This record gives sequence, C-alpha cells and structure tokens, in this order.
Amino acid sequence: IVLQVLLSQQHRLRALVLLGRFLDMGPWAVDLALSVGIFPYVLKLLQTSATDLRQILVFIWTKIMALDRSCQVDLCKDNGHAYFVKFLDSPGLPADQRAMAAFVLATIADEHHKGQLACMHSSLLPVCVVSIQELLSQRPMAMDGQGLMQLEGQASWDSGTELLVRWLCLCLGKMWDNCAEVQSHALGTYIDEQSPMDVMAPLLAAPMPEVRAAAVYALGALVSLEGAMLPMEEDGAGGNGAPAELARTTSRLVTEASRQAHERVIACRLLNLVSDSSPLV
Repeated sequence: IVLQVLLSQQHRLRALVLLGRFLDMGPWAVDLALSVGIFPYVLKLLQTSATDLRQILVFIWTKIMALDRSCQVDLCKDNGHAYFVKFLDSPGLPADQRAMAAFVLATIADEHHKGQLACMHSSLLPVCVVSIQELLSQRPMAMDGQGLMQLEGQASWDSGTELLVRWLCLCLGKMWDNCAEVQSHALGTYIDEQSPMDVMAPLLAAPMPEVRAAAVYALGALVSLEGAMLPMEEDGAGGNGAPAELARTTSRLVTEASRQAHERVIACRLLNLVSDSSPLV
C-alpha cells in the first residue's frame, strides 16, 4: 500500500514518513522493505527537486546504505550521489541531518572506485572542506609552537555537530583512500589558500577522540606509495551552476616531489598523536 501511495504526489510525504518510521525499527525492517521492491521507488525520488522530501529521503537512504552497501553502484549510475552532495552543502539544515548525507556519501565511496570519482566530480571535496572550515570558525583557535592553528580549550561541540565533523572527515578519507586520482586532486586543491590537510589539522587536537580518530584516518589515507599527477589544469575554477565553494578554490599541479613534501607534513602532524591516550586514535 505504501508503495502505491508513493506514486501519488499529494500523499508522497506522509507515505515517506511512514516508511521512514518502519525502517527505523531495525535491520529486519530495511531488509523486508528492500525485498518487496522499495528500492527503485526511493531511487527515482532522488531526481525530484521537492524540498519538503529532502530530509526524510536522506533518512531513508541512511537506513538503506547502513544495511546494503551494494546500492552504491545504482546510486552512482543514476547520479543519485549528487542529491546528497547538494544536501550536505546546505548549512541551514540541522547538523545531524547533514551528517546522514555525509554517511551516505562515505558509503558510496567506500572501496568503490567509480563512486570515489563520481563524488570528486560532484565537488564533494570542497563542500566537505568548507563545511569543516565553517564549523571550526565557531570554535576558539590558537597558534601552537609549530605555527599551526589548533583548537583552544576542551569544550565540545554539541552531539549533532560532532557527528557531522566526524563524518565529514570519514567522507573525505573514503573518497581518496587508495584512489590516486582523488589523492592528487586533494593534494593540489586549495580553498582560501588552505589545503585539506591544513583545514583538518586542528581536528587532531579535538577533545572528542572520535573526531581525532576520524581526522587521523582521513589524513593517513591521503598518504600513498605511488605518485600521480593532478588530472586538471592549474588555477581551475567551477563554471556556471557549480557549488559556491568552487569560487574560493584553486588547483595546483602535483608532482612527485610535492606529493612527498605533503606526505612528510602529514607524517609530522600524525606523530604528535603517538602518545594519544585513546585506543580509538
């Protein structure tokens, strides 16, 4: 019955809310919903521009991707990942809901080369980096002994913001993990003259071990044993219709020497955490 109601534009929102409540009952509910054919319906709804459906659709896809990662193939094929990039790039939405979009995108890129490239071409990297910059701007910062910006004080973010920061880091890490093209793109990308490594560095001193661990993973995944060239022109910028972050983004050519220099900087920053008391880190 719910599947049939989804076809009705008038009652679609209420049907999605009911579906979301059912999926929230547990993995068995998600498995049952997929077995009766819910997937093509919710996949097609990602093509809609209705703003009132965004939050419940992201919630439903969070439940689906948490159970069945194989959906990443269909999402990339139908350009569904772009829906979640646009949702993530909406600062006015609650942080915990944006974290769900980051989780879906991280799952799309998880050990999936086509998904990693699709996310890169959808400007996910600048969206994540600028989001981290904006969240860090809400916290007091101080210069450490090495001339690097670090978080000041031990006050934590609220739970929703902390979750968002964590999944932004994990999303970046999953996108460039074992993917030379995305790694080169990340090493050559500067937003407001800051590289992704510079932006994430203060998170290594975050009071929450989950955030520190996510930042360590993202930075560590950027270290590669193989060199690669940045497959784009220097000082590239987005065209019409591109996310606003691209207007603040410049790109530089990555050589083997510059890659090694970047990796030495990452290694030095991670060395500061060898005495971290958290087993998670």
